Amino acid sequence: MRVRLRTLSPLHIGGREGALNPLEFVVFESRCYVISETKLARALQERDQIDTFYTWFTDRHRPALREFLHENQLLNAGFLERVAAYSSPCSIRITQDLRTFVRDAFNRPFLPGTSLKGAVRTALLYKLLKEHPPARRKALLEDFVAARLQEYRQDPRGQQRLRWFQERFKQWFAQRFEADVFQKFTLREGQRRYDPHTDLLRCLRVTDATPVEPQTARVEEIKIFSAHSSESPKRWSLYAECIPVGETFECEMVLDEGLLSTFAKMNPQPWFGVDFAAFRQWLHNPLEVWTEMGRDLWEQEAVFFSRELRLTSVLPDPGGRPVVRLGWGGGLRGTSIDMLLPDSLMQDLRNTLFSDRGTAPAPKSLKLVLQGQNRVASLGWLVTE
Repeated sequence: MRVRLRTLSPLHIGGREGALNPLEFVVFESRCYVISETKLARALQERDQIDTFYTWFTDRHRPALREFLHENQLLNAGFLERVAAYSSPCSIRITQDLRTFVRDAFNRPFLPGTSLKGAVRTALLYKLLKEHPPARRKALLEDFVAARLQEYRQDPRGQQRLRWFQERFKQWFAQRFEADVFQKFTLREGQRRYDPHTDLLRCLRVTDATPVEPQTARVEEIKIFSAHSSESPKRWSLYAECIPVGETFECEMVLDEGLLSTFAKMNPQPWFGVDFAAFRQWLHNPLEVWTEMGRDLWEQEAVFFSRELRLTSVLPDPGGRPVVRLGWGGGLRGTSIDMLLPDSLMQDLRNTLFSDRGTAPAPKSLKLVLQGQNRVASLGWLVTE
């Protein structure tokens, strides 16, 4: 299946580098230059300025390369182009670290197949649980979440709210549940109870999406808007390279029919209360399952913006086309099945594993891109074509 996606709002997917500090990028004349360490070292060596740079660097608490270049008459487009790995349009002043977009070996932004498949995997899990009647879904999902939260509260490390344990527990939180759903199939006799080799999603292969030109991504300023808060948006900002509206990506979703038939033959019983034939049909139409979750998320966000943040025109108009959510900035609802949890359990989850906000709505905050005076946009929406 050939899948074509077009950005409907700014999109950010983080790269391996994570966030760059001001020593690793320079903003100059409406462009952000991401510096190549190798190229910079070579250029400084040619000018016999390595020692000068080292002395300057060690004398500062949080060095910013722009200051060094300015002090040494090197802050110009020609020098920056020579020492940069690539550059992006940037019409704002960056006061914090910069989140870069994932790029290929040629510094071209692309959508990784792992990110796309991860989104589809979450949508399949969402579809499975949504199909169940409320009582059955409560037994499968809500009781599981409540038990895990109780497990955390009873652990001495949780009672002390040790940061490292809290972060690790969040990573562990849903792994067992997801393994129960996707990795308990049988392919041979005597296999382990949980085996990645028997993960049903092995049947679906999702390729990386075609890259776009290096300069396509642009740097955006992002604010955190918070419900029931005296400070919304927050005074400080986040900065990230984002793919702008209107860019198109294409990928392939390929189903291994032979492997899927083996799964079906070896697992004739209903799977989590759903006949295997139904899930087989979902795997044949993964985009349809993904857009169903996207539609539900869209409706929930529209209510949140209007009721909790008192904001209008945040969500772009999809023109009747199916939508999906991808990447950073969508909060827990955008990357999980939390939409299926009741409000009280969502609040308990937020208060226990994240920040205790009492009876405030969960989620309480969301990241939005600033787009001119009094205009903001939600992150990560795409339409299917």
